[in-house]
Amino acid sequence: LHVERAMVLHCGGLDELAPTATAVVAEVTPSGVTKMMIDPLELGFKRCTIEDLKGGDAEENAKLLREVIGGTKPGPLQDTVALNAGAALYVAGLASSIQQGCEMAISSMKRGKPLETLSRWVEACSSFA
Repeated sequence: LHVERAMVLHCGGLDELAPTATAVVAEVTPSGVTKMMIDPLELGFKRCTIEDLKGGDAEENAKLLREVIGGTKPGPLQDTVALNAGAALYVAGLASSIQQGCEMAISSMKRGKPLETLSRWVEACSSFA
């Protein structure tokens, strides 16, 4: 794969982290593979169900995404985004732990930074249409 660090995981039937279950994780580094568990409850998130994560049609999902990454919709969807962003920040070496990565992601969403970035991408892409 030519990567320095990666995570492969399974979380209650999902291929991403979610506060629905404890995840079974294989962390791949140059020194080998480490198996571990990630329990969102231990990271400060509340347990939710798959139903809590369901969206709707494209218009509703776009609205939900903007609310979540804009910091105006706390709850299971924002927790799921924070978990995955936190793991990504950890894997990328930008956070010393998944916990720290989650905290960074939540802080960023509360400040609306991801929404600002999305808005810039939408504007840039619109110029090509």
